[in-house]
Amino acid sequence: MTARLLLVDDDPHVLSALTRRLGDEFDISTAQGGEEAVRAAEEANVDGGPFPVVVCDIDRKSTRLNS
Repeated sequence: MTARLLLVDDDPHVLSALTRRLGDEFDISTAQGGEEAVRAAEEANVDGGPFPVVVCDIDRKSTRLNS
């Protein structure tokens, strides 16, 4: 069974590059932001259990917390 990963980033180019790089080794799901990631995690819990690994982009420059 292939390990599942959830990749979270607001930049679709980053998600695409990571998916290309890791897709042969892992079952990849992607989300473009926190709300989408929460939905993906909720769906994963229903469909087969939580993601064992979540990789998030944390860029304080692009968050409201840094204003």
